[in-house]
Amino acid sequence: MHRKTELRMERRMAQQRELLLLFLGVQLLLMGALLFQNHCHHGFTSFLHFLIQDRPKVGEELPFLVQISSPGVPYQDVYTNLSQIHPVNIGEEDLLNCPIVSPYLHGPLKVMMPDNLTMEKVIKKNPLVKLGGEYWPPDCWTQHHTAIVVPHYGQAQHLQHFLFHLHPFLQRQQLHYDIYVVNQVKNTAFNRGRLRNVGFWEAMKEEYWDCIFFHDVDLLPEDDRNLYICDTFPAHVSVAIDKFNYKPHFLSQIRHTWQHDGINSLDYRLLSKERPPLYTTLTVDISFPAPGASRPS
Repeated sequence: MHRKTELRMERRMAQQRELLLLFLGVQLLLMGALLFQNHCHHGFTSFLHFLIQDRPKVGEELPFLVQISSPGVPYQDVYTNLSQIHPVNIGEEDLLNCPIVSPYLHGPLKVMMPDNLTMEKVIKKNPLVKLGGEYWPPDCWTQHHTAIVVPHYGQAQHLQHFLFHLHPFLQRQQLHYDIYVVNQVKNTAFNRGRLRNVGFWEAMKEEYWDCIFFHDVDLLPEDDRNLYICDTFPAHVSVAIDKFNYKPHFLSQIRHTWQHDGINSLDYRLLSKERPPLYTTLTVDISFPAPGASRPS
């Protein structure tokens, strides 16, 4: 197990170096092109043509360039084609990198819950998910490592539906991910923002995640091209929700709470950490600071 972890870390570091070199190379090319622009407009135009000539065809869009609205595209069950994902009979060190665009993506998804759904049924539907909710694509090396942080306050049925839908949704995207459910003891008012910060801090203690998604337990994504990966800047992914008729949220209250609802005010006591099937659960008390607790710098 220790050797397997070392191989994964070495592979991730190699991928990060490759991405950094690619980024620096593109920056140098663009700088050179801009400097050359004043001397040879035709050459610059040809250079831009070279940059864009290999853009993906329709249906093969890159992350963050997709159009979520797809008139005429049929809705698909979130578990469709999931059986095609299975371990391959080679060592992890010999796995190829996952493709830029996952072959399991479809687009619009049906959000439907079966009758008499139980947690045991959810576990059976997701056999490749490890204890604690961690998942690695079994047939390729992924470049994306995402932690899902879910503030929770006793909504057992919501959590069950959330796990039933989100696990296959994320597996279709070929991510390495884990789901952290943060429970607040019921001695103070529910503080979603602080629980998110606790989940972030505890998740980063376990793994160097390159992306953190803060997720409400009662929100389910409806299109698997809504990728749970991070760009350069933070983004609000759930900007359109069915109960608001898919119109933007009202976010004006943030200006009243940001100074006392962030990492700079993160005081809590971790009461327990458990790893049942499908998710990691953190139970915390946020009513007072933990003895000797230190804040992240």
